[in-house]
Amino acid sequence: MTNPFTHDPAGFTEPDGNAGGNAGDNANGMPPSYPPHGTQTNPYGIPNYSNPNDSGGFNTNRTYQDGSRGGSRTEYDPNGAGTGTRAGTNAPPLHQPYYGCPPQEAFVRFFKKYVTVSGRASRSEYWWWTLIAFGIALALRFLANATDGALGILGTIWALGTLVPGFAIAIRRLHDSNRPGWLVVTPYALGFGGAIIILIGAASALSGAIGALGSGGSGGHVAAGVGGGIAFLVGIVVALAGVVVNIVLMLAPSRPEGARFDAV
Repeated sequence: MTNPFTHDPAGFTEPDGNAGGNAGDNANGMPPSYPPHGTQTNPYGIPNYSNPNDSGGFNTNRTYQDGSRGGSRTEYDPNGAGTGTRAGTNAPPLHQPYYGCPPQEAFVRFFKKYVTVSGRASRSEYWWWTLIAFGIALALRFLANATDGALGILGTIWALGTLVPGFAIAIRRLHDSNRPGWLVVTPYALGFGGAIIILIGAASALSGAIGALGSGGSGGHVAAGVGGGIAFLVGIVVALAGVVVNIVLMLAPSRPEGARFDAV
């Protein structure tokens, strides 16, 4: 069988009857329209996609913007560094914070790390859980009211059951912002102190008002009543300050230095 693309100077006959080929043939006998053997010319300037190293071609070792390579996924890190690789899933291991955590995963991780105070928790982990816990508590309160208090025990069980892990996730959230966990007591201390001041101020104001009425407006009782009222207002301010401090601490951005609180 004769190869139609092989130019034989001795036997090839050109359409015009000239045997031996055109005068412009290459020295190796190939027509000038064919490139030298072993090369490939692309007349359109498009990269050669059969070559994995060609610019613009397919590269099986390509690194994508999310940090994944070859079917595996590097977990998101707020500072641009991977925290661990798990093929086929976005969820990092439990000992790592989950940045961009969805609500259902925040709920699951909260109970899986029930008493874990080491490590870190992202803002999404903390605030999704806070929203879910508030919604459940509200639903249980509504259920208790609808049953005239018959199911009120459910709300109590929920509050007690989430008390310890609530402290734990708050401590981990502080760690994620590179703050020591003991700061978790600050908002609670302010809230508790504010409540005590409110009670003392209310009692003093009530006692002074009653005494002033019984003694015909005695100066001492009036002063006690006014002082109690001022203390009541101060207590409210202190309690609100505890709420504000807690929000500020839990909204603090993540910092890579917080990794020092991870379990060794």
